Amino acid sequence: MEPLNNNTGQAGPPAGQPPKKVVALRTGMRRKKRARVIWSRVIILVLFMLMFASVFVVNSEIFEIKRIDVNGCERVSEDRVLLASGVRTGENMLAFRAGRVKAAIGDIPLVRGVSLKRKLPSRILITISERQPYAYVRSKKVFYMIDSEQVVLEISDVARSSSLRMISSNAVEPAEVGRRLEFPYDSLMISFFDKAEPALGSLMTSAHFNKNGLKLYMNNGAYVLLGNGDRLGEKLDHIPLLVRSLENAGVPYEGLNLRNLEAATFIKKKTAEAAIKE
Repeated sequence: MEPLNNNTGQAGPPAGQPPKKVVALRTGMRRKKRARVIWSRVIILVLFMLMFASVFVVNSEIFEIKRIDVNGCERVSEDRVLLASGVRTGENMLAFRAGRVKAAIGDIPLVRGVSLKRKLPSRILITISERQPYAYVRSKKVFYMIDSEQVVLEISDVARSSSLRMISSNAVEPAEVGRRLEFPYDSLMISFFDKAEPALGSLMTSAHFNKNGLKLYMNNGAYVLLGNGDRLGEKLDHIPLLVRSLENAGVPYEGLNLRNLEAATFIKKKTAEAAIKE
C-alpha cells in the first residue's frame, strides 16, 4: 500500500523516491543543458566556417584589384593620390580599410575631400575634390595663393593669375603650402569680397588688410579707408556715390575716409607743386 499524503490523504510516491514534479523539473533542466551544448557547438561551427570563408575570400583571385581609377585631379597628380592611398593592384579589394585610405589621401594639403568606392569584383574608384584658388595675398615680394579657407595652395614671387582677388598686408604670418595663412582682419575676407564685388564691380582693384583696418584701392588710383569692418555694407554702397559726386564737382582726391560713416571725408590730391613745397 502507498503512503497517504499528509495534506490531501492521497497516495504519494513510494518511500525514498522524489515526487513526480521534481522528476519532471530535473528532466527539463537536463534537456535545456543538452540544447545549450548543441547550440554552442553549432555556433562554433558557424564561426569556423565564416573564418574559413573570409580567409578564402581574402586570398581569392576573384577579388584581386586589377584597376584603380582616380578622378578630380587638377593641381594634385594622380600618382601622388595613389602613393598616399597605399592601395596597389594585385591586392584583395576587401582587405583594406576604406576609412584609413581616405584619411591618408585627405592629408595631402591641396585635397579638400575624398570618396572611395569598391566596384566589384576588381575595380577601385577614388574621387577627390581639390581646394580652389580664391585670392592672392601679397606680403612684400611673396605672393600666397589661398583658397576660401585661407589654406595656402601656392607660393611664388609673382601673381600667376590675373583673375584672382588681390589682397595685400603688412602683417602676414608666413605659412607653408597646405597651412592656413593668417593676416589682420582675415575673418572678414569672405564677407568683404561678397559685399565689395557687387557694390563696386571693376571700380575696386585690390584690398589691403592691415592692423589699422581695411583699405581698398580703386582703378582711378585712389584708396578708401574702411576702418575695422563695422557697417561694411553701408560704407561700400556709399563709395560709388561719393566718387561720382567728387568727379562731377571736379575735385581732385587721392582717398576717401569712411572709418566714420557719419563724418565721411576725402583726402585732397596733392599737386606736384604742393608736394615739392612739403
